[in-house]
Amino acid sequence: LARALVAQPEMLLLDEPLSALDPVTRGETERELKKLHLTLGLTTLMVTHNFEEVFALADRVAVILEGALAQVGTPQEVFRSPKSREVARFVGIENFLPVRRAADGSCILPGGHPFHLKGKSLPSSPLFYLGLRPEDLIVDTAPVQADYCLPARVTEASCSGATATVTVAVGEGILAHAHLSLHRFVEAG
Repeated sequence: LARALVAQPEMLLLDEPLSALDPVTRGETERELKKLHLTLGLTTLMVTHNFEEVFALADRVAVILEGALAQVGTPQEVFRSPKSREVARFVGIENFLPVRRAADGSCILPGGHPFHLKGKSLPSSPLFYLGLRPEDLIVDTAPVQADYCLPARVTEASCSGATATVTVAVGEGILAHAHLSLHRFVEAG
């Protein structure tokens, strides 16, 4: 990096610069890269598959799938409003629930459960899919009555350090995955 900067380039290309570093060194180097970018005002093109790095360092994101540019935008735009199911999968949206639009315009989720999305523009087609991130799902053993709740049955659960992954059945043959903190997992029973 120092050798590249000595030449005072107009642009810096970094290919997975943090991928082989231990977590502490990765964090320190990430902060240094951010400081360098702000200090020098140097355009930097960085290739990464690490979403934490994207949010920490990127102003703009380009998702390339199968050799083609699939979406460009801010990290928030790309991660919260992916333009296709393929981009959604790439940025970590694992759950796709089929939604049927009723005659009155309301939305019906698997099992006939009504669902209301306020302030969101929905596709006009009678059948579409709702993409949900695993970390946005909440698993609870107590029955809850709310617009955004679905009855589900836990089919699998596994812990991996500080997090747990819970797989639930939310309809005939429809599985969803939730990522919970270990504390929330233990609390949910």
